[in-house]
Amino acid sequence: MANTLGFAQGDTDPALECKRMKLFANKKLDINDYKGAAMFFLKAEAMCVDYDSDDYNKRLIPTLRNIIQDEQDAVANAAYVDTILAVFDRTETKNFYDVSNDLFRAALITQKTGGDRKKADKLFLRGMEAKKDGIHESYITLYDYNLYAMYAESKDAERIALKKLMITKYFELTELVGRAKMSGATQDALNQYFNAVVQTCEDILPELGGFLSSLPQEKEAKKKTVKNLLTLLENKGCNESKEYEILIDTLIQIDPTDYDAIYGKALRLESKKKYSEAIGAYKEAKAITKDPSQNADCDYAILRCTFNSGNCSATYSMAMNYSGKYKGEALKMAAQCVAKNSSSCGASTFERKCAYYYAVTLLERARAAGADVGGLIGSYRANFPTTAEIFEEGKSRGQTQYISCYGGQTVTIE
Repeated sequence: MANTLGFAQGDTDPALECKRMKLFANKKLDINDYKGAAMFFLKAEAMCVDYDSDDYNKRLIPTLRNIIQDEQDAVANAAYVDTILAVFDRTETKNFYDVSNDLFRAALITQKTGGDRKKADKLFLRGMEAKKDGIHESYITLYDYNLYAMYAESKDAERIALKKLMITKYFELTELVGRAKMSGATQDALNQYFNAVVQTCEDILPELGGFLSSLPQEKEAKKKTVKNLLTLLENKGCNESKEYEILIDTLIQIDPTDYDAIYGKALRLESKKKYSEAIGAYKEAKAITKDPSQNADCDYAILRCTFNSGNCSATYSMAMNYSGKYKGEALKMAAQCVAKNSSSCGASTFERKCAYYYAVTLLERARAAGADVGGLIGSYRANFPTTAEIFEEGKSRGQTQYISCYGGQTVTIE
């Protein structure tokens, strides 16, 4: 009675074996033994003539995905990745492929050594289009990485085309990150790949116009996106561009009380040498903030604009009363103003030349406060009274000399 369930001449009924493999697989699933289940599902695939879409997309592929998610051994995990990618290929050939797997499949190809990056790119694009704003941000990072890898591996015309595409996609993805309120880490990753490809301002500006017309409508998302773009343009030296000015104005429209926006507007006006308007904007920015560091920035910027406008009288007064973190630079400006006005400070040539003693004293204080005074000290010393002029004045080295300007200063003759 032995072997009563066997088949003549050792033959096995394929249909029966197919059912047995599926039965064994499902029993393994009942106890969460995914590796065992995958082994039997793969055997069933080889045996079953009617292995259908459900067998692939509801059983085999989900089982393999669970294994890949849990497997800690790198070698074993790589083997299962190869297995599921081969299964995906077979489902395509049989017209059973489920496009809901696009992003997962693309991610696996991207992380696989020697993976087909162009295939992954197509899958990413199709998967992201289907998901819209619901896409998990990890796929955004992987897509951009894959695009960068394609660029890095390309040459000539293809490389140029991919560079242009990366610029365009950077703006699109940055918009998505802002609109979907994704993490700062995702934006940082986009910035990293972008900066590895784009080196100059001229690379960016031609692509920016279209992006500006499709900013997010929600206030905070729009604000975040514009700030990211401003930072990008600043990093690439695009502060003088029309697009930078448009972004500053856009940020002010979004939030008229935003310190960064008002300060950015002031910087822009200063760069155009519109010092009076810039000073007004810096004062407006200062009125907005309560941050001591930002207050110091505004005070110094106002001083800088006053100096660059040529108003040495006001510069000197402001610089001597400045006590912020740029004290050294303020003293340097005061010294330059003293030197510049030396010809009108004093009743005699000797007294006017003595103003340079005071200018050097201010420069030495500026240097002690951390300012780079360059060769100014040496050039100012060259204007000190000569030995003959000191003798003719009836003075000697080491004596003091009163200077009538700057509230009355006393200097030591050298």
